[in-house]
Amino acid sequence: NYVNNAFTAEGALKPDYARRLDRVLARADALGMVVIVGLFYWTQLLRMQGEAAIWRAADTALEHLERCGRRNVLIELANEVDVVVAQTPFQRLFGWETVHEFLRALRERHPALLYSTSGGGVVPETGKCMPPPQFVEAADYVLIHGNGARPTQVARATDLVRAMPAYQLAPKPIIYNEDSPSLANMDAAWRAGASWGYYDQGWAGQGDDAYSDQAYVDYAVRPRGNVGPMAALSGFQTPPVNWGLNTPFKRAFFERVAAITGAPAEETD
Repeated sequence: NYVNNAFTAEGALKPDYARRLDRVLARADALGMVVIVGLFYWTQLLRMQGEAAIWRAADTALEHLERCGRRNVLIELANEVDVVVAQTPFQRLFGWETVHEFLRALRERHPALLYSTSGGGVVPETGKCMPPPQFVEAADYVLIHGNGARPTQVARATDLVRAMPAYQLAPKPIIYNEDSPSLANMDAAWRAGASWGYYDQGWAGQGDDAYSDQAYVDYAVRPRGNVGPMAALSGFQTPPVNWGLNTPFKRAFFERVAAITGAPAEETD
């Protein structure tokens, strides 16, 4: 029942959200970071008044980003279009069969930006949530979600995208921008040449072994109330957020990144 939407029901961009986005992009730019800006999420799409409002929202947001003039921005049209199609009436815009047309239309109107979208947790054995060839051809980069996948599935999904003729004609980055706290998945992704996103929803009692093959399962089945004390809160995705490295999973992720990149790992309490 939460309302966390940068757009009004009619598709206008809310000024407070625009200003906050500007601050995030400016700080990220100063730190040498690129931000994936997601436009739509299914629960908030349900609050919008039809396709015309969605088009207006997309155009307004992209015009704002173009005016900012920052180059550290990637666009994700919608989070998990499979879920969008299942939960909203907007299949014509976001279905895998047609979302590449939506992407191309927006890029033609706003060519300064780079575009993609994501599906749900990938199942390479069945093709579930895999981006289809026509989308891989159209996108500027490929987004995959590894939620629920094991390391072998992460590697397999990456290989399947690379094997597509559409990809081979125009290779582009492959990014897992949502997965889990499982560092076994992270290792599978970067060894396959794909970027990987640490996704820590913030469940309590998620265990202490980020490398276990059961890390995702152990993590996912434990609920968490969104209450304090702040020092005990885990995760980065579920508000309220403790941004400190206060869990074994958080520390393991940053230590692993430091080891891969050769950066010195800072001491943590």
